[in-house]
Amino acid sequence: MKTSFLCVSCFFRQGEFLSDLCKLPLSKKEKFLRDITKRLLTYDFNNPPVVFGRYIYKRFSQISKIKDPLKKEKNKIECSIKSIVKELEAFVDRNRFPLYFSAKLSCLGNAIDFGRGEFPNLVLLKRKVRGVYFKINHFKVFRQKLRKSKTVLILADNVGETFFDRIFLKEIKEFRSSLNLFYATRSSPIINDAQLSDAYKAGIDNFAKVISTGCDYPGVILDKTSSNFKRVYKRADLIIAKGQGNFESFTSRKDTFYLFQVKCPPVSKYLSVPLGSFVFFYNRKISLK
Repeated sequence: MKTSFLCVSCFFRQGEFLSDLCKLPLSKKEKFLRDITKRLLTYDFNNPPVVFGRYIYKRFSQISKIKDPLKKEKNKIECSIKSIVKELEAFVDRNRFPLYFSAKLSCLGNAIDFGRGEFPNLVLLKRKVRGVYFKINHFKVFRQKLRKSKTVLILADNVGETFFDRIFLKEIKEFRSSLNLFYATRSSPIINDAQLSDAYKAGIDNFAKVISTGCDYPGVILDKTSSNFKRVYKRADLIIAKGQGNFESFTSRKDTFYLFQVKCPPVSKYLSVPLGSFVFFYNRKISLK
């Protein structure tokens, strides 16, 4: 997906958010925002938005000397989600269609995102558990493809969301125990995206082999990934791409299912669904520009 000019305001909102959160001195904040402005003047908008997102966070780390500016906030989110995991698992266990319900739960977890320059409301998130509705819903196709697959690759997105994903992975394994599952995280700190340690904290390794994409973008650009990731990718029969960043950046001819919440006007317009919609769609069943 190309970068929209509507993304520009979001880029600056992220810059303001980071600067204020880390209490960056005014002189450094001004330099940081000037650098964003200068880079935009030469930026190729044919790139996906995650390319500029990477620049924002890497440049901020250089100026502030803070490698992981959202580390404390990510830890707080993980602790909060961890405290309600058993309750979420109980919701799934009581449901007549646990695989489907866990997919909805995994998608709901994608609402945990600092990428828009704001913190998630976990109380509100918990209230929405029973009411998730897929505006684009290709779950039946997913289940059919899952029955025929041997290896499934999941592209992770955010910290905290990993706990929701673990529940989904558990149900996938119960649906088809012989599956080889791989769960790929980011290679280094970027926004609030999950890394290897976050996947292990959530217990993902109980159901899947945890690997790194080798890609330090807030998404997955295939030619920027590691050789190890590429080997797993080639083996995969089915790919589940979590999150809007992965949707914006990851394209493949393989069977791919995108599972995320629509969080910005450009993506809302691109998919012709309302802002805030939850979607679970198959890349071969929807026409993408």
